[in-house]
Amino acid sequence: MSCPNCGAQLEVSNQRFCQDCGKKLQEPSKNSELAQKSLTPPEYRENHHLHQKPVKIPTSRPLSKRSLGFGIVSLIIAAITFNAGSSMLTPPFLLPLSGRIILFMSFGILNIVGIGFGIISRVFNAQAKRRELKNTAMKVGSTLGSIGLIFNLVLMIAIFILVGILMV
Repeated sequence: MSCPNCGAQLEVSNQRFCQDCGKKLQEPSKNSELAQKSLTPPEYRENHHLHQKPVKIPTSRPLSKRSLGFGIVSLIIAAITFNAGSSMLTPPFLLPLSGRIILFMSFGILNIVGIGFGIISRVFNAQAKRRELKNTAMKVGSTLGSIGLIFNLVLMIAIFILVGILMV
């Protein structure tokens, strides 16, 4: 017996739903297979699976929440390095020049970690788009990951330029 919707061969003769398209099946009758073959053209039955959209199955660990978490961490790293770095530029200077250079270099390395978290956030978001239904965590995670990535990149470049200027 075959499905009246997609033409797929049914695994069990009295099953309630098609295993391929998920359509609810009616009670089987003696003439149903003959009627289905005459109503459904063979080229439709063979190519129907090409036109179906994939079913998105929710996972036990949503990737959109991971994307959101990594985006938040990336943005927090950018905020910390900006705040701490800008406070190091204003007088009174408590550290000698060599201490400030080492501290700025550590901020630059922290920004590289923030860039990594921003990239991971975007990767999880891309995976979530394929596997999950659209949700708020996915949208916010994508935005925060992108903003954190950009801010950390700009801050890292600024810090390394500043260190180059201070070393001269």
